[in-house]
Amino acid sequence: MATTSATNSLDRALLLLKTVEQTPGGLRHAEISRRLKIPKSTCSYILSRLEREGYLFRDAESARYRIGLATLALAYGALRETGIHAAAEPALYRLTSETGLSAGIGVLQRGCVLLVDRVEGPGLVNRAIEKRPYPARALRDIGRELPAHSTALGKALLAYLPREQVNAVITQSGLRRTPARPISVRLASLRS
Repeated sequence: MATTSATNSLDRALLLLKTVEQTPGGLRHAEISRRLKIPKSTCSYILSRLEREGYLFRDAESARYRIGLATLALAYGALRETGIHAAAEPALYRLTSETGLSAGIGVLQRGCVLLVDRVEGPGLVNRAIEKRPYPARALRDIGRELPAHSTALGKALLAYLPREQVNAVITQSGLRRTPARPISVRLASLRS
């Protein structure tokens, strides 16, 4: 979660959106102000503008701010403009059909892999029906940024980069440790 202090309204609004997006269940006004280290009056102004434009919504019962649906229009506009979705979707469905596994496509940016499309395999649906554990939602969500070195997709993208670019990614992002599931859990999920 963000704790860096931003210096202008645009920086603060972007940091606020990212912080709220990364917090399941949303955040209250005071929590946002405290986390971002911005005055409550400034926070109120930014929240009201983002809410008015549909980038945030405030839950009436809990008073928590959550990401609004206007962000979807931006996200789908970006996917449409890159052309990745239209080109990748048929291949993802074919791959999923042939392997029975989930398939995803991502892009490397700022040392992270950004998941831009994903098709779930039948195994995920069967797990849900049988109430068995399945991969964490954070590892499956389109739009999620994960350290490139911590995912199979990211490692595949890094493997085909020139050494200089891989070194630049490592220099820029480091090799942060990510919480690992025990190997027995990973193997069990592969067998299921």
